[in-house]
Amino acid sequence: MAHSDAPWGGSAFGGSLRPGVGDSANRVALVSAIRGIASLARSGVPAARPPSTARGEFVRSRDVTDSPRLLKFRCTSCGNCCKDPLLPLTDADVARISARTGDPAEEIVRWVDRHGIEMDDEPEGFVSLRQGKRVMVLRHGRRGCRYLGADDRCTIYTSRPLGCRIFPFDPTFRKDGTLRRLQLIQATDCKYELDGKNDVDEMRTLHKRYEVATEAYQDKIADWNKAQAKRKRSGARPETARRFLEFLGLS
Repeated sequence: MAHSDAPWGGSAFGGSLRPGVGDSANRVALVSAIRGIASLARSGVPAARPPSTARGEFVRSRDVTDSPRLLKFRCTSCGNCCKDPLLPLTDADVARISARTGDPAEEIVRWVDRHGIEMDDEPEGFVSLRQGKRVMVLRHGRRGCRYLGADDRCTIYTSRPLGCRIFPFDPTFRKDGTLRRLQLIQATDCKYELDGKNDVDEMRTLHKRYEVATEAYQDKIADWNKAQAKRKRSGARPETARRFLEFLGLS
């Protein structure tokens, strides 16, 4: 999310997503920054606006793998990453936002099916609910994320989801923790520049936090889904989204 004090020179966002509601022509997927849970858009993915080079040339962000160069990424606070893609949340994300804003979980999240988000390669992210299998994402308003201010700045910056914090970096690390490869996640029209500075140690630590939080949430989804499957076998209907939030301790 756009903010002038974004950590390690970056804006923040992460997850594998599609923007908007109902308009398939405008859907876009966000490639997860965590290896093993990456997804690609089926169609309609807009090319990210690449930075101009010294020669006035342009490079597509998805094709750039020059790690030293990309470590100079700087967010320009355009806010586009907060307007287009939808962001999958963990229970920890929702709890943090609720504690900051006082908003109930039901008002923070929205539930989308497989047609609204590109996560076919991440079945562990789908929750079995009465209305079908759904992914919990951050609710959007008319301009994008409901917490995006009129000045295109994040109004919950210090409490924003971890998925927001890792954007736009898609790093690969060696076993000794050193950076092996760095790419940019292509999710929207990112108007970045390459005159910043980003710390590899902070990047590695943040991505590890994201991975741990995601796995912990997916473990809870697995327990819930097993219970719903048992209910179905006994002839009972799956429970509601509200009940799932209660199960997570969020309602």
